[in-house]
Amino acid sequence: MSRFGMDIDGVLANFDRGFLDVLNRVYGKEYTEEDLENKRDWDYFKTLEDLTLEQENDAFKYLGEWFWLRLEPYDQKAMLAISLLSEKHNIYFITDRHPNPTKELTLWQTRKWLEHFNISPAGVVLTKEKPQACKLLGLEYFIDDNVKNVNNINKTDTKCFVMNKSYNGKCKAERIYSIWDYISIIRGV
Repeated sequence: MSRFGMDIDGVLANFDRGFLDVLNRVYGKEYTEEDLENKRDWDYFKTLEDLTLEQENDAFKYLGEWFWLRLEPYDQKAMLAISLLSEKHNIYFITDRHPNPTKELTLWQTRKWLEHFNISPAGVVLTKEKPQACKLLGLEYFIDDNVKNVNNINKTDTKCFVMNKSYNGKCKAERIYSIWDYISIIRGV
């Protein structure tokens, strides 16, 4: 049976919308997703007007205990397709989510978020070391939106695609423009 992997935030879950809500609540801002249309860097403070690096880092303290459960998926129908694929393939979810308030609770929320969409993952891994996780799990393919992760994973035996985002335009890896493209790859194996 084939082994596939996926990042969650920026690939399946709309972290931007959730994080903007936190920034707006904590700092009294009125940021919208349109403010991120020209985001060319991973860091929000480099794109959003009047936001400092310190404020961005501090905002993680205010995510709220159930932040990860409340994130919206980019595409509900794609979540259904991934649910069906997870019944036939080993799909692992490897994420570098900020432990809020603990790593255990973040991992539990991530599993519950996937279960909410009837996705039966072969495993959920919370780590900053995605290349090592891909190698240990023997993944054939992975998809991520973080350039550093994509480049490092592609140094292993796992082929990593980059989910097309404005902030990862310099990445040379093969681009995926929609999660449906990745779903097609899984279906074809």
